[in-house]
Amino acid sequence: MIISFAWTSGAIRDETKIATRRFWNDEYARRFPVGSIHQAYDKSPRFGGKFIRNIRITHLFKQPLGEMTDQDLKEEGPYWKDLNEYIEMMGGPEKVPWVVKFSY
Repeated sequence: MIISFAWTSGAIRDETKIATRRFWNDEYARRFPVGSIHQAYDKSPRFGGKFIRNIRITHLFKQPLGEMTDQDLKEEGPYWKDLNEYIEMMGGPEKVPWVVKFSY
């Protein structure tokens, strides 16, 4: 399976991003079990995206954005500096995305 990282593809390339938050439905999220390997792309290949590298899922769970810590934000990569700004950009503290942590 493919995961696209349009905004943060540079952080995938330089391995400074080890987590992503996704608003997937539960059925779709089950396609990414812990230990599985997936292809990271800079955007969807059907729109001309390019393969970056493989990633291995290390954790998969739901977490309200309001429970994020500064460490969680750091794992999202170097693009995000302010936790509250990130939470608002993602829809607010009450939103509950899937947290996908991975290794290279």
